[in-house]
Amino acid sequence: MAYKVAYRSSFERDFKKMNSGIQNYVLDIEDQIQDGTLQGEKLKGNFQGFYKIPFGHKPEYRLVY
Repeated sequence: MAYKVAYRSSFERDFKKMNSGIQNYVLDIEDQIQDGTLQGEKLKGNFQGFYKIPFGHKPEYRLVY
């Protein structure tokens, strides 16, 4: 299943502040999600039906789709 990516305004603000390595990684993840070749971890509770992909050093970021 292919997905269409839409961003919240808060993400767009934060994305501009990230270093280029993290930005490139996010764009790669986005491409894989759109192609349907990447599936993250299923979320539970109020976020059931969504998936998450944690990334970064600690990981300090989480992409939810």
